[in-house]
Amino acid sequence: MTDDIVDRLRAAGECPTPLRAYLARSVVMQAADEIERLRADVMCLKHQNAEFVRSLTMAQDERNTAVAERDEARCDACMTWAWMYRPSENAETEARKEAKRRGWDCFKKEEEQ
Repeated sequence: MTDDIVDRLRAAGECPTPLRAYLARSVVMQAADEIERLRADVMCLKHQNAEFVRSLTMAQDERNTAVAERDEARCDACMTWAWMYRPSENAETEARKEAKRRGWDCFKKEEEQ
């Protein structure tokens, strides 16, 4: 006996009496057709899921790139501010203070290194 449920259902549809065989075969064949339809649906859903995961990964990569670019621009803005408004002070220290005042964590990655 095969392990494939569709084949087993189709084989079970072969009954000895004509009327029972006809009724059983009809139900079994419908069940087998439904299983095959469901298998096709599952394969389609697996493909759609894989496409969704790829799209999500691409979106996350784009977001990470945008955040990195934003943080770099914020750092530049704070450094420019420090050079313009605190020229006699340590520009980097003043830039970090300005970023903190604005609630930006753009210097965070540099501090972790």
